[in-house]
Amino acid sequence: MQQVNEDVIEINKRLKEANYIKEEYIGYIFSACSNYINKLDEFRQSINRKIKAGKVDEVLRITQPENSFVHNEVKELNQTFDSTFLSIYPDFVEDFNTLLRSEERFVIHGNEALNTELHIYALVWLGISSSSKIANLLHVSSQTVYNARMKIRNKALAGNDKFAEEVRALGREKLGF
Repeated sequence: MQQVNEDVIEINKRLKEANYIKEEYIGYIFSACSNYINKLDEFRQSINRKIKAGKVDEVLRITQPENSFVHNEVKELNQTFDSTFLSIYPDFVEDFNTLLRSEERFVIHGNEALNTELHIYALVWLGISSSSKIANLLHVSSQTVYNARMKIRNKALAGNDKFAEEVRALGREKLGF
């Protein structure tokens, strides 16, 4: 009976911790969305002022793809995703590498960003399997996602159709999922 009580206490402790983490990330996502809405409004106001002042050339310049607000926001989104995802699952790259041949493994140094392939498989780990959804989230083409997935599957120890399932299973027990 005492062992059962201890088990229940441990389970409750894990549930409280999981709920705390969920609440923290819900707040974080809400804050990020609110900040993004503010940035969009500031950008809209800036464009509006420039148009009213007749600075159409400047509006054209700042809305070109290489100077794009979107480009900067995608970069920031990727950085935010990396830090958030790796705070949830800090051993992802190390665990992912166990599925690859040794000469094909990824090396990430310090605070280095995840690359496109790792972003794709981080999203797969989170349960997003549709290449078109992944492409939309990463702001790349579906063909880019397809090519990256095939490239990684070809580097896998067991290059099979179950690779995505193996990725989704990574670290679940270790993380208490």
